[in-house]
Amino acid sequence: MLICFVAGLLSLLDAIALSQRRLYSMQRDFLVFAQLRFLWNATRGHRLAPWRSAYMRWRVETYSGMKAETLTTKDILGFLWSQRWEFLSYLGWISRMDREVHKQA
Repeated sequence: MLICFVAGLLSLLDAIALSQRRLYSMQRDFLVFAQLRFLWNATRGHRLAPWRSAYMRWRVETYSGMKAETLTTKDILGFLWSQRWEFLSYLGWISRMDREVHKQA
């Protein structure tokens, strides 16, 4: 009985995951989810303090030339604010790339 319940629960979770994948990437009305998914994945482990994320520090260092080891919260937030339009453009590019990857044949 418990095994049947667990199997049913797993199949339900698989169906939800499949519908979420479609929601995130295949529907044109929900392109913002690709951007949010990127931000969610990029800040893994540091979601409440994304400026601590090694990936985000590396991206800021690569783009701006500031050393990642010396970046403070103020530096990262100031950089994001000063480069906000480029950052938003980058998130738009992520949506376009996600749409291309998941294009239906």
